Amino acid sequence: FKLIAGVGAVLSPGPFITNSPTRMQFVPRCIGDVSVDSLVQFGRIIAMKGYMGTLPQQYPFKVTTRIDPSCNIGSLLTPATPDNERTQFLMLLSAQFILQGPGRIDGDGTSIILHNEDGVENGLRMQILDTENANQPVPILPAPVPPLRDDVGSFGQLAGSNPAAAVHTYTASLTPDAGKELKLGKYSTQVLVKVTYY
Repeated sequence: FKLIAGVGAVLSPGPFITNSPTRMQFVPRCIGDVSVDSLVQFGRIIAMKGYMGTLPQQYPFKVTTRIDPSCNIGSLLTPATPDNERTQFLMLLSAQFILQGPGRIDGDGTSIILHNEDGVENGLRMQILDTENANQPVPILPAPVPPLRDDVGSFGQLAGSNPAAAVHTYTASLTPDAGKELKLGKYSTQVLVKVTYY
């Protein structure tokens, strides 16, 4: 990058930045490191007509993102002069949840209708709740899509000269699929967690 003031720079004109909220920051491609509690295992379902027994079930899990220690970031985190929030490193984060295993996404876009081993809907519904946002259900996507602009930073941020890991807690919630009969058999699905940084 070479930024040159527009006024009087007739022979070497550069970009003319007129708005004060512009921020430019170098971020290496290798910088992101994400880990997820790899397995949420629900307990045995014991239920009968009119009695849900062991339902609903909820289990928390954490998604953690940090700067990849194997990434050569040079002096990216070195305090600048002056050292303030305008000059410090800042990386905003958003997360997406993408269905990759058996089941289908319900019409509400926030539930996975689960299947048993025979591929038959088994009367169970799973949601992922954002524990840090009043247990709001998160959207489940069939494939990655560009994050919405208002979602930028909703997962968290890494900031300053020595940013710690950003940890976000979610809850996997298993409930009956209203009006559906429970079917016998094992069940499982897989959800990819994709964290995007800006």
